[in-house]
Amino acid sequence: SKIRNIGIMAHIDAGKTTTTERMLFYSGYINKMGDIDSGNTVMDYLPTEIERGITVQSAAISFNWDNTQINLIDTPGHVDFTIEVERALRVLDGAVAIFDGSRGVEAQSRMVWLQADGHNIPRLAYINKMDKTEANFAASVDSLKRQLKANTLILQLPVFQANQFVGVIDLITMERIEWDMQVVSPNQNGRNCTIHKLTNKDKEWETSLSAKSSIIEQLADKFDEVAIQWLEGEYAGDAELFPSTELKKWIRHGTIDRTFVPVLCGSSYKNVGIQPLLNAVVDYLPQPSDIQHPFLRYYDNTLLAMAFKVLHDKRLGSIIFVRVYSGTLESGRKLYNVNKGKEEKVLRLMTVYADEYKDTKVIKAGNIGVISGFQSTVTGDTLLESKQALEAAVAKANLISKDTVDNKTDNSPVVLTAVRIPEPVFFCSVEVYSPTQEKGNILGYPVMGADVRILTARAKRGCPSGLITASAVKCTREALDKASCDLLEPMMQIEISTRGENLMQKILGDLAKRHAKISDISTTDNDGNMKILAEAPVSEMKGYASSLRSSTSGNADLSLHPSGYKVVTQERKLQLKRKISGT
Repeated sequence: SKIRNIGIMAHIDAGKTTTTERMLFYSGYINKMGDIDSGNTVMDYLPTEIERGITVQSAAISFNWDNTQINLIDTPGHVDFTIEVERALRVLDGAVAIFDGSRGVEAQSRMVWLQADGHNIPRLAYINKMDKTEANFAASVDSLKRQLKANTLILQLPVFQANQFVGVIDLITMERIEWDMQVVSPNQNGRNCTIHKLTNKDKEWETSLSAKSSIIEQLADKFDEVAIQWLEGEYAGDAELFPSTELKKWIRHGTIDRTFVPVLCGSSYKNVGIQPLLNAVVDYLPQPSDIQHPFLRYYDNTLLAMAFKVLHDKRLGSIIFVRVYSGTLESGRKLYNVNKGKEEKVLRLMTVYADEYKDTKVIKAGNIGVISGFQSTVTGDTLLESKQALEAAVAKANLISKDTVDNKTDNSPVVLTAVRIPEPVFFCSVEVYSPTQEKGNILGYPVMGADVRILTARAKRGCPSGLITASAVKCTREALDKASCDLLEPMMQIEISTRGENLMQKILGDLAKRHAKISDISTTDNDGNMKILAEAPVSEMKGYASSLRSSTSGNADLSLHPSGYKVVTQERKLQLKRKISGT
């Protein structure tokens, strides 16, 4: 059977949970769509999620679309819950990145994109909220190119009637798909749409045909087979007749090897564009067998699974979320935990549907399941069917290593790489003693980037070494006093996005107190949502994330990135001097 293990990832409030809710509805998994404002969505079930209207922890669910089982994980978009995204990405084969069509790339969407890059995750881009008056499809795609360095492949164009977003043009099939937005019950909750095959009499024909040609040319630039078909084949130079089956095959190829990021659009809240997005998930994202995990060669078809999340359930106690990479996981059997060196028995084996768990006898390769009954297993542990399976894998790895050309060692791990969890930070450092670095000549800060050479030194026989050192330090200080030294301080690039309220005065006032320099303020829509770009000294940004959250009641998002060093102005130097002296 066909399987897709996918994640939904985005900046907060871009429409992840709403999109997921529509996917479940159109697949037939639920009979009625919930919404975030009412607190009745399937995937956001925690009291905190219902109260705040945001996703706090990743939730998993399985449903079917076009004879394909889709295992979907809806991840948080808030910066405070980044580790939930990391845990999910470790076991996914593909992802749908959602962007607000009126804002394009935002702070946290950039963060989750980089996380996906770290795990080599193939992905689709879905430009959501195209119904908003400020939505700009071209600008959103451009932001993907500029800010994420994404090699975008536009597969759809938005359709508007009387300035209202009503559908999309499928450039692969050259079809206009429209949803009737005028009926009393809006488009029957998105189930009903009309599909019109474009002809040269349609007003969208020329634009759509040109866009389809661009797709073929992009594919031809990367794949010789497409280039030959486009230049010399039966359909050479004729985008209209170029087979959609061939296009889909090579788009899938380019998506899986991360050459391209296919781009689609829609409005999840208005129930427009979800079915084509689901089709794209099936058509272009990989199934488990498409991903070549290096460690699988050591295990053949024996059981290999990874614990990627541990959760405490009120009814079930400690439960373990696992991804099965090979073999079959069966209820009631013992598994060998490679990391802990011990066996644990699977008391219950379940499939997961958000906050509901259903018992099952087996979980096959490529799927995600839940185990109860384990006491020692933690996030990142590798689970095998037996200790003998580990020994056989190690023996096979050693054999492969010996057969490698030039006796190079094989670096593919026998044990799966654990989920990356940031280490706690301890403020401690050990440095080699240096008199010049202990206190510099400007406010006592360390001297950096200075090349000091002692040209001559005279000392009587028996002169203590400490005296020589002290003389060298004195000479160095005098030289530094005569030199044109500057005081530098590390700077932080700041990006703030506000939501729904007029918060500019509070934010700008706080930034001014922190000696921030504003580089840009832009409006993202007509609701008062703004984006602020600024730069401030790192020393002034301590505790700023908590301060911003408190002052805006959580209605602003923050992204911080080191931006280098800058020379301190005389005014700033006086401020630092007063701060150090306590005056």
